[in-house]
Amino acid sequence: MPYVEALLASSGFVRQIDQLKAGMGMQHFGPTHLAQIRVPWSDASEQKCIGDNYAILLQEASEISERVRRVVALLEERRLALIASAVSGQIDATTVRE
Repeated sequence: MPYVEALLASSGFVRQIDQLKAGMGMQHFGPTHLAQIRVPWSDASEQKCIGDNYAILLQEASEISERVRRVVALLEERRLALIASAVSGQIDATTVRE
C-alpha cells in the first residue's frame, strides 16, 4: 500500500491527471480518464523498497513541517514582544543600525 500511496502522490501521476481533466467551468475526472493513466510497475521487492522510502521521507517532511510551525510561532511571539517593548519605550526604536 505505501507504494500505491507514493505512486498517487507522484508528480508523474498528478501531471497525467491534470492533462486528462475535462470540463471548462467544473473540471472532472472519471473512470474513463483513469483508464488512460500510465503507471510504472515493478516487482514486489522494489515496490516495498519504494514504499518504505516514501514512508520515511513523508515522516521526515512531517517532522520538518512541525518544526517550522513551532519556529514561526516563536518568531511571532518575539515580534509581538519587540513591538510591545518599542511602544512602551523600553527600547529605542528610532536608531537604525546598518
